[in-house]
Amino acid sequence: MPAPDDLLPGVLGTAHSSMLVCVLVLRRAAPGALGLGPGPRWAWGAALAAVPMFLALSATWAWFLEVAGWGFEPQQMLAVLSEATHTERMVVLGYGAVGAPLVEELVFRGFLLPPLERRAERSGAIVAAGAVFGLVHLSDPAAVLPLVVLGTGLAWLRVRCGSVWPGVGVHVLNNAIALGVSLNAVAP
Repeated sequence: MPAPDDLLPGVLGTAHSSMLVCVLVLRRAAPGALGLGPGPRWAWGAALAAVPMFLALSATWAWFLEVAGWGFEPQQMLAVLSEATHTERMVVLGYGAVGAPLVEELVFRGFLLPPLERRAERSGAIVAAGAVFGLVHLSDPAAVLPLVVLGTGLAWLRVRCGSVWPGVGVHVLNNAIALGVSLNAVAP
């Protein structure tokens, strides 16, 4: 976890690294193979319906951890954000709500999922992509299970509609709401 003075350089460094990953992914695969087409209209409705369902699942999971006595620790980032400037908070919100979802959808559902589908049964590929997505977020162990569910749902949406964009929509809305709540919780 970065020290408060390292927050902005850390987020900007992560954003820079993410851009490099995107360039490498885009150089290795054709846009159509990555699911960069618009997708059908029904997928956008499914995406909008998925956001409140996932937020409810996350809240229920957090409640369950509390009730079970497993100690639900808020992300350490909240402590760092409580000392951050307004500009730093907006950079975190911008990257966390828009940049990270774009990169993660391109990498996990655009680049990783199609080869998994070619090597495994479709449902197995969807679950595997969801599991990898959740495990990549292991820095917040309490969030892994809900993120496996989110990753699995986003993989299903990508397979069903052929596009990563509705998943980007789900991911952006989810992250914007979660970060907005977090930033509001630490607002001075």
